[in-house]
Amino acid sequence: MSYRYGDLPEKVSLADIVAKIRSTEYQVIEPTTTLCIITMKNDFKVIGHSACVSKEVFNTASGEAYAWNDAIRQLGKLEAYLLSEQRAQYFLDSVLGTDYKEAVHDNEYL
Repeated sequence: MSYRYGDLPEKVSLADIVAKIRSTEYQVIEPTTTLCIITMKNDFKVIGHSACVSKEVFNTASGEAYAWNDAIRQLGKLEAYLLSEQRAQYFLDSVLGTDYKEAVHDNEYL
């Protein structure tokens, strides 16, 4: 896919990530651990988790919030990598006139 520089954001925002989410589900394992399974629109899944030290102070809402934040943090790293790849593709294709896929395949820019 080819990109124009003006189409590429400078950073990944929470709104960008949330816009790509299809569904979110939670599972409690024992009364101390919460899992958050986020399914992206492309069917990729990320699992975030939270753990509470004691079942006596376990709170479902807090566990879900911490697990969701963990999953979003993971997605943020993946989305940042994707954006970096897109920006590199633009730079090589548009600025250097080099075919990005060939350059990466030949390890010219790695």
